Amino acid sequence: VGLTLPEYSPSLTDGARYWRVRATDGVGNIGAYSDTFNFFVDTVTPPAPTLVSPANAISTSDSTPTFDWSDVVDPAPSSGISYTLVADDNSDFSSPVMTQPGLSLSTFTPVLALSDGVYYWKVEVRDAAGNTAVSSTFTVRVDTTAPTVTTVTLTPNLNAGVVSVTIAKTITDVSGVATATAVIKSASSAVVDTVPLALTSGTAQTGVWTGTYTFPSESLVPDGEYLIEDPVVDTVGNSFSQPLGKIIVDRTAPTTFIVSLAQSLIKSDSSVTV
Repeated sequence: VGLTLPEYSPSLTDGARYWRVRATDGVGNIGAYSDTFNFFVDTVTPPAPTLVSPANAISTSDSTPTFDWSDVVDPAPSSGISYTLVADDNSDFSSPVMTQPGLSLSTFTPVLALSDGVYYWKVEVRDAAGNTAVSSTFTVRVDTTAPTVTTVTLTPNLNAGVVSVTIAKTITDVSGVATATAVIKSASSAVVDTVPLALTSGTAQTGVWTGTYTFPSESLVPDGEYLIEDPVVDTVGNSFSQPLGKIIVDRTAPTTFIVSLAQSLIKSDSSVTV
């Protein structure tokens, strides 16, 4: 190509290219070629990665969750690829809390713990020529906080010598309560029995859980003082337990004492206070 300027912008197809330059003066003298340089033309965009885990909209108690996505194969002419992982607590990614560029593997585990909350995350793939593609966006909730019991009511009942207690408590948890249980213990903290509680109103995030425990016969569970505790576990494994209160079981009727007075001690028209 005969050029008068020291630059040239040809339209090239994808692939490896080699180039060199030599000069010719006005009377036809031709100089030697320069050193040969080479470069790679790559205009093909790599496919976007597919996010794998944490699964979309999942909650986890792991504050350093491993982010994983599919491997991307850069189509020919391949120039090599790298990944950038971005996580943000805003859906528009305007204030990333984590940006990890230049990743060569399709997985990353953060070193610094993420605070509790909902995070949006995506992955960009970039080849060496600057062609990029971006994955879809997933959300993940980090929840390391145990459920909170806000109110507790213990209602004892004695009917025909049968003792029972109804436990009702209001529990809140952002990920939702998985199980709530009442544990009946003796005064020495030995476990006597457990009773599962059921969600009777509200939601797993904020709801009332109730259950009734009926004490067995006195020969199995004698009268005395009993403690009630309330283990609660949420859907991501955070747990909480605290004493709810105590109940005193007394199935023994009071003793009646009859006091009699000798007839000889009573005077007519006299009153006696017993």
